[in-house]
Amino acid sequence: MGDRCSVSITCRREDMKRLYKIIGWDADYESEVCPGVVELCYEQLNYAAHDELTEAAGKGIVFYGSHGAGGDYPAGVFASNGKRFMVCNAVDNCAAPVAAIESDGEPCCQELKDALIYWRLRKRAEAWMGITPKRKAG
Repeated sequence: MGDRCSVSITCRREDMKRLYKIIGWDADYESEVCPGVVELCYEQLNYAAHDELTEAAGKGIVFYGSHGAGGDYPAGVFASNGKRFMVCNAVDNCAAPVAAIESDGEPCCQELKDALIYWRLRKRAEAWMGITPKRKAG
């Protein structure tokens, strides 16, 4: 057992079983985001399934999501365009990246760059899946 947290992953339904195989088990529950797209919710995954999601991105799976804080790491958001994978710190229950403010009052430049990359990857993932504001369920 490692450091566990909740994880939510949005992907195409056709990639769901590939993700299940890489992660090692099925989600605790799933819901439809829009036709052909699902959100997989896990109540507890070791270390936010970071290694498994990195592997999934390397195997061409397009997805995005978020995870809660663990004992050794803060909450985060992540995205993959099927080639690149980016993880950023986030505030719990907020699907947006955050950047630290350095002691000189300036934002951490690397965290800002990573946040921009995350948003680009997420928007590409949403476009690949056909997610638009009008198509989102709910």
